[in-house]
Amino acid sequence: MRTNRELKEFFSNPVFYIIAGVFLALSGYKFYSLILSYTDIISSYPDYMFGGEISALMGMNVNTFLFPKLFGFYSYLILAAVPVLNAGIGYDRTLEIDKIELMVNGLTETGLIIRKIITTTLLMLLILSPTILYPMILSVFTDIDYGVIVSSYIGLLILVFAASCVVTPFGIIKMPIAVSIFFNVVILIIVYIYVLEPVFSSFLYGSIKLSLLLFIAIFSSALILFSSKIYESTRIFG
Repeated sequence: MRTNRELKEFFSNPVFYIIAGVFLALSGYKFYSLILSYTDIISSYPDYMFGGEISALMGMNVNTFLFPKLFGFYSYLILAAVPVLNAGIGYDRTLEIDKIELMVNGLTETGLIIRKIITTTLLMLLILSPTILYPMILSVFTDIDYGVIVSSYIGLLILVFAASCVVTPFGIIKMPIAVSIFFNVVILIIVYIYVLEPVFSSFLYGSIKLSLLLFIAIFSSALILFSSKIYESTRIFG
C-alpha cells in the first residue's frame, strides 16, 4: 500500500524529524511567550480595581486570548511544513516509482494523489499530536473550554488536508524538489490568505459551520480532480 510505503520512508528520513523538531520547538516557544504575555497583562490590570469584570471586558481569558493566537501560529507553521511533506509524486515520477504503483497495485492516478494527501495529513497530525499537552498543562491552573480546543484541532485537520490538496498539482510536475517546494509555499500562502484563513479562523473560537465544511469538501475535491487531470496529461506528453 502506497501510504504505508511513504510513511516508512518518512520515518527513516531525517527530514521528517527535522520538520517535527522545528515545529515543536517553535510551537513550544510560542506557547511560553503567550503565557508570559497573558500573565503580564492580567497582573497589570487586577480584577479588584474594576469590580472583577476587567478580564471579561478585555477578552483576557485563556480561551479567547491565548488559544486563538496559538492555533493561528500553528497554521503558519503548517504552511511551511506541508509543501515539504507533500513533495513526493514528482520525485517518484522521476524515478518511475509511480509506474510500478500504477501497474503492480492497479491504482489510478487519482488513487495515488489521494493517498499522497492522506499520507501528508497523517504525518502532519502526528507532528501536531504533542501540542495537546499545552491545553492539558493549562487545565491544571485554570478552566479550559474544551469545545474551543476540539474545534481548533478540527480546523487544523481541515487546514492540513486542504493545504495538501493545494500543493499537490505542482508536486506532480517533474522539477527539482527545492523548486517545487518554493512554488508550493508561495501558492499556499496566497491561497491561505484569500481562501483558507477566513474558513480556518471561525474554528478558533469554537464555531463549526456546516457551510464551511461543505465549501472545503467541494474545494478539495476540485483540486484533487484538477491534480488528476494534470497527472494524466503529463504522463501522456512527458
